[in-house]
Amino acid sequence: MISDVFKFIQADEPMPLDLMVRLHNWAHSSVNSDKRREVANSILPEAGDCLPFYLIDRFICAEISEEEAINIISQRKTYFRRACNLLPTIFRLLTIREEGDLLSAFLQIDDCCDAIPLMRKAGHRNRELKVARENILDLRQKVDELIYAMDLAKAHVSYEYEAHRESVLHIIRNNDKSYRCYDELRHSLMHLMFVSDLTLYRDKSGNQPLMVADGSPKSYVVKVAYRMSLQFDRPEFVTTPGSDFAALCGLIFELSTSDAESSFAGAIGRFARNDLRKELDEHERELRRESSSEWQVEVEADNFRGIRADRKRLSKEIAFWESFGTSRNFDPFMQEQISLRKADALEKLMETAQKHGPFLVWASHYSEQDQRQWRDDLKRSDASLLELQIAIGEIRRSRRS
Repeated sequence: MISDVFKFIQADEPMPLDLMVRLHNWAHSSVNSDKRREVANSILPEAGDCLPFYLIDRFICAEISEEEAINIISQRKTYFRRACNLLPTIFRLLTIREEGDLLSAFLQIDDCCDAIPLMRKAGHRNRELKVARENILDLRQKVDELIYAMDLAKAHVSYEYEAHRESVLHIIRNNDKSYRCYDELRHSLMHLMFVSDLTLYRDKSGNQPLMVADGSPKSYVVKVAYRMSLQFDRPEFVTTPGSDFAALCGLIFELSTSDAESSFAGAIGRFARNDLRKELDEHERELRRESSSEWQVEVEADNFRGIRADRKRLSKEIAFWESFGTSRNFDPFMQEQISLRKADALEKLMETAQKHGPFLVWASHYSEQDQRQWRDDLKRSDASLLELQIAIGEIRRSRRS
């Protein structure tokens, strides 16, 4: 693939549309992906070639109608035409020379371009966070009200509920009796209340902040461009307007939005002062260290490296549950859940002391015959899944017609 694309990078000339489609499908190829595209194309011409890889299975299953697919294909072809013109220049700015670099750069750019339209629809990050937190609080309140209503109606509906579940689970051959009990449903709802409180505490404490779209696509583009500039050592990050780095940001943004006039001076300047830049620098240093031959020797010589990492993670988890447990006064049920989670982490921590190696098992430790067998098994399983998807799609389409 690199030889086909490289001449257009060197000449900084537009790529042919068919080559762009091939590049996209090559970058997103997986087990039986060619067969999936072939099936999708047989249902609707160009569907397999132009639909995003994550929608092809849904299209085959008829979760996406042909009308919806035609609209998406039209949008994708417009995107591909922009990519024909812009990607050679983007790749040249990144000094792409190797096939692995081409794959990595393309996937990062493609993911970025997919995310930008969603981010443009989102509100400011602080507003999105406020809405997310309010939704979790609203969920907790409604679950609490539902549990109260269940208690009031239990004498009248619990028998029918359990009889209904008994019949349904008998037909679908599920023998787990715990799912048939009215009180088990109530217990599950109480767990939902618990995780609502837990999610809000993780967010407040910084242990695991809520993830929301921040509505700042330009900042996101600068982050992606900076990450690639570190990876490929080009273009150099500078805040000067008109730099190659600013050009890279503008081209990625134009590829996603068709907007060729946006300025990135403000977004680049803010990023230069942001702590996120330091985090990305540290992450790149770690990646390069892990790619070094010295690191490989160090890892292979340390049989308990993974175990020590697990112990460190579990110790932090235990400290978190202790902190959460003392953050406010909980009712007995909530206290029990916190104790159970802490006990689980403690038990796992103790188990790490009982483990004995070897823990490092590389692909090279397995015979070529075993690896070939695994690959064949994976292909057969995926082929069976594809047959089911085709059958489901045929049934759904016949019902629509």
